[in-house]
Amino acid sequence: PAPAEGNLRLTVLDVGQGLAVVAQTSSHALVYDAGPSYGLQADSGLRTVVPFLRASGVRSLSGMIVTHADNDHSGGANAVMQGMAPPWLATSIPAGHSSIANAPVATRCEAGGRWRWDDVDFEFLHPPVAAYSREKVRGNDRSCVLKISAGGTSVLLAADVEQKSEREMLASVRDLLHAQVLLVPHHGSRTSSSREFIESVNPDYALVAAGFRNRFGHPKDDVLERYRRIGARIYRTDLDGALLLDLSAAGVTVQRYRALYRRYWHSPLENADLADEADEQLSAMQF
Repeated sequence: PAPAEGNLRLTVLDVGQGLAVVAQTSSHALVYDAGPSYGLQADSGLRTVVPFLRASGVRSLSGMIVTHADNDHSGGANAVMQGMAPPWLATSIPAGHSSIANAPVATRCEAGGRWRWDDVDFEFLHPPVAAYSREKVRGNDRSCVLKISAGGTSVLLAADVEQKSEREMLASVRDLLHAQVLLVPHHGSRTSSSREFIESVNPDYALVAAGFRNRFGHPKDDVLERYRRIGARIYRTDLDGALLLDLSAAGVTVQRYRALYRRYWHSPLENADLADEADEQLSAMQF
């Protein structure tokens, strides 16, 4: 069943080292990034996002956001657009880029843009219009940052913004940053999650989208510690699988896919350190 009027269902899908989020209201569905492409014939849009939407009863999208051009966010976008036919795409990616070739109508995401679906409010907090005219702005720092508010609770989706963009938001929209839920920017990289930004958002829940044992070492331990210091509960797709959230006037509930749907092939290892220790033990054994 769809969420009730005024409520939000948010799913951070497990697409490995990348990002794909689905936001559902009572009669609308939005995809925020579509995860990576794995090659010429496979991507997470085709293999994860579209199957999830169809299994959830979503037959078409009301809109789609591709935050920036990095493959781990945009690689599955064309497959989602082809399979779910969103009427519009908001993005920071320049027109003509191959990752949005299937876009029906593409517009720029700009701070201040807002809309409402089923008594749920959506608003872009970043990037500012001026960011598109700056030649030396990194793609990460043009990421589309979206705040969704439902029933007095809210979630801030921060894509891959880095500390430069965090400072810009602190200067321009500080009073809008507070949210009960924060999608941790840039997968928990040290280039993001500055102390002042975290304290301004002051989330109760910090969600990390990262691949299991990814080569970047995301999320970084010192970054996670910053969230622990403010008392935020941390959830990670690399350990928990997809993260399933409901936001309403009653508050926020978070469920972990791997806790809800246990399978015998799920690793009992809780973190990469334990996995490394197991590898060392195996390599030391005599066969």
